Formats: sequence, C-alpha cells, structure tokens
Amino acid sequence: HCAPSSDALQAAIELSAREDDIVLECGCQLGATTALLAERCRQVIGVDLARSLDVSKRASASRVHATAADAGLPPTVRLECLDVFDTRALQSACPEPVSLIVIDISSALGADMPLAALALCRQLDRMYAPSLRAVLIKSKAVARLERSLTTGAALLSAELGPPPQTD
Repeated sequence: HCAPSSDALQAAIELSAREDDIVLECGCQLGATTALLAERCRQVIGVDLARSLDVSKRASASRVHATAADAGLPPTVRLECLDVFDTRALQSACPEPVSLIVIDISSALGADMPLAALALCRQLDRMYAPSLRAVLIKSKAVARLERSLTTGAALLSAELGPPPQTD
C-alpha cells in the first residue's frame, strides 16, 4: 500500500497492523510511527541511517533517538543504525520472520524515491518471504506511480475486454 502522507500512513497502519506482527520500519527517524506500531504489534525493529540523540534539536527530522528507551518506547522496540539497502547488515540486524514492513525513506532519496522504493520492496520481499504479509510505503511519488499504473491497467482491461476462455 502506498500512502501519500503521514496521516494516510497512520490510517494504513491502523488497518493493517496485527497484534502478532513483527514489524521492520525502514526510516524510523524520531519514532512517531514506531510508537504507533509498538502499540499495535508484538515487536518493532526500527532502522535508520542516523542514530544520534540531540534533544535540543528534537524537531529536526534528521535527528533520531539513540535507543528505544531514550524515545520512551517499550522494550518490544529495537532501534538499529544501518543502511536499509545493505542486505547483509539488515538481515543480520533483523533475522526475525518479519510480517509487516513500513518504509518512510523519501527524504533520503529525493527524486529517485519511486525506483529505489520498488527495488527495496523487491529486496525485502525476497529476504522475508514467506512470513511477509504487507508492505506500507509513505511516498507521494510512489502513490502517484501506483495510481497511474492502476488507472493504466484498468483502461487497458476496458479496451481489450476480459481474457479469452480456454478449455
């Protein structure tokens, strides 16, 4: 599911997250989404590139908490500092059977977000299959791409009609 905003991501989490989920959150930043996930899921592993805690700059999206305890998060949350595109490091840090992945890395990728997000989804699907149940991505660009592909597929289907029946 692609969510174009934080509010849309929160709504998607409320609909998708399950009590028994083990969640990998890519781009946990200040931990607001992490806290929401922690309320609903069994375990959350938050991953981000930066891990320095500077309370005086707490409003800055480039600052994140050093530990889950620093962020006031429960012990079911673990924070890791690594690049989500480093498959070996990610699998080493998060060997659990992940069932839900939440991705919010658009600020780090800029214009390359749609392609990078799709590549990351494919990589994570390979790593965490068959336990992976859902992937939620917060990105206006990916949501736009999803809409255009869905609309294009619907138009093509309408033009071509239903597939022929084979006996």
